[in-house]
Amino acid sequence: MNNFFKMSLVAAAIAVSSTATAGVVTPTVKTFSSEGIAITTAAAQLAGGFTYLTKTDYEAGAVITFTYSAGAIASNSVFPSTLVVAKGVETDAGLMTLTKKSQTADSVSYTVTAKQGDGSVLGNIITMPASTSLTTVDGILLNTAAIKAGPVTVKVSAEYQGVAFDPDTTTATDAKANYLTANETQFGTYAATAFSNEILVTSGALDKVLVGTAPITSTVTLTYTPVVTTGFAAVVGADDTANKLSTVALTPKVSVAAKLPGFKVAQITTTGGTVALTASGFDILPTAGTLPTTISAVIAPAATNSALVVQEFSATPMITYTGGSKSYASVKAGNWTVDAELATVTYMPYGDGVSQIIYLTNTGDDVKVAVTATDETGVKYALGTLVTAKGNGQITKVTEEIRSALLAQGFSKGKVALDFMFVNAAALTGTAAPTVKVYSAYNVNGTDRGFVANTTNGAK
Repeated sequence: MNNFFKMSLVAAAIAVSSTATAGVVTPTVKTFSSEGIAITTAAAQLAGGFTYLTKTDYEAGAVITFTYSAGAIASNSVFPSTLVVAKGVETDAGLMTLTKKSQTADSVSYTVTAKQGDGSVLGNIITMPASTSLTTVDGILLNTAAIKAGPVTVKVSAEYQGVAFDPDTTTATDAKANYLTANETQFGTYAATAFSNEILVTSGALDKVLVGTAPITSTVTLTYTPVVTTGFAAVVGADDTANKLSTVALTPKVSVAAKLPGFKVAQITTTGGTVALTASGFDILPTAGTLPTTISAVIAPAATNSALVVQEFSATPMITYTGGSKSYASVKAGNWTVDAELATVTYMPYGDGVSQIIYLTNTGDDVKVAVTATDETGVKYALGTLVTAKGNGQITKVTEEIRSALLAQGFSKGKVALDFMFVNAAALTGTAAPTVKVYSAYNVNGTDRGFVANTTNGAK
């Protein structure tokens, strides 16, 4: 009769587990600074607790097991000998007593040793307490290495006389629902307020665009938005009162790699810290470890008489700190445009036996034509305003004007790229911009003719 009664209990457990809603874990997730957890030397961290809501009845002798991520439980962890169990919404339910049965490297099991009351214990809330001390261990400690690899999870299983029941369905709709830990960066985000400046040209000052005696400057502002870390867990071995890795201990440095070909970054201001120019941009060493919320930098030509080049600027912030670094995506810092029409002949040879063929066809208004040449070594030749290209579809030859201007500056043999700038009063006022097509070719010894692509006929 006794055996029959036990078999009936097993059958009942199986039936309940197949029809009732299964148990659910509600963890107290501990969020750690990913930077702090990465460099702390402490072997273990304090663990958060969790509750488990039973969704079926348990009989005396049933065993419930809590299994953690592999390698998560520190070897000196001490689980409670009994677990606190409370009634849930089922006020007329019974109440079970759970006593520690056994512990393995990754799990701990408890046995139902008694039941109070006559009702079912469905809806009982089992509490696994959080640990509060590393020295006087009163609960589970988590290995720091497991938190780094993260996340640490917990799963629950129950069995009675070898038959599983009350399955854990915590992650059925949310894969993260059983996370006990999470790692989040304690560093915020950077965004740029980009500038958009226009190089103004006038019919009487074309050369100053190409060789600027009074360089224009532009300012880009990077704004840092910090992370709210008040809910972060303390990182044992590397913590401050803000519950994150101490920024003072981190000694962070904000580096901005600014892609500014031919230009320099100067007049940098920041909300806190000292500034140092570098070969690739600039560094900011924050005061007392506090990251600056605003960084402004003035961009100017590298030197007086530098060419003012139409281009875009970008900046790539990076925070380096003791033990690692955090990289940010490149942000648009700004651009320089010009109120004129531009064209580039990407290649033109000069030398003995070589002749050039360069024509302009202008379907707009009359334009002044300024040219800059760049040789194979990067040397620039500001040739100045050479001709006026008549409009209404007229053709203007500029071959000799360019060659003579190059000879006047000492260039007679080699290869150059030619940058054209076409300017008229209409372009300056933003109306009826000129439309100029460039025909570019060369001839070698009068027999070998080569066509050269340019930005008005297909070259990029």
